[in-house]
Amino acid sequence: MLSINRLMKYLRNHHQITVKSNQAQSLRNIGYYHGYKGYRFIRNPNQRIPFSSLDEVIALNKFDMQLKATIYPKVMFIENALKSYVIEAVLQDSKSENLDVIFNKSITDYQSYAPGSKQYHKQYVKRMNLKGKINNALLRDYSNKKQTVNHFFDFIHKPIFRHLIGILLYQLSLPIVQNDLICIMRMSDHYFSF
Repeated sequence: MLSINRLMKYLRNHHQITVKSNQAQSLRNIGYYHGYKGYRFIRNPNQRIPFSSLDEVIALNKFDMQLKATIYPKVMFIENALKSYVIEAVLQDSKSENLDVIFNKSITDYQSYAPGSKQYHKQYVKRMNLKGKINNALLRDYSNKKQTVNHFFDFIHKPIFRHLIGILLYQLSLPIVQNDLICIMRMSDHYFSF
């Protein structure tokens, strides 16, 4: 790993970026890899941002941080509301907190297709992947002695559904999880009024 001074020199010599000698701390704060390399292009390497100075990189980083600070609380509000709606809808539809009952009564989108069809198979695979993710999350958290999960298994003898919805929503950036949640919400869309 290069020192800050060597990274500054590297930016000047290899990327033709103007870097002032008093910007070492700024580069250290945003980081070469997160700051400069993280902002070099938009979506793919062919859409390079033509930076000419470290000042531009610093300004973009500042804008990015301010945007995140503005949006993050609203995203968290939406995430929490979505968790509550999904939990309420699934529990109301299945009339149970037991995961096996929920899967058998509510996570049944595959049944809307002809048995043996390509769509039936695709939806059933999604359902089983979701069940596998939930079981893996439970196993991980139970094995790591996560108190909220262990309490429900050791003393109440039923899975903690709300914990699992949190796990799934945390992974929203994964397309398969988005599809799983869409299936859950489609299954119970009549409970949503927004």
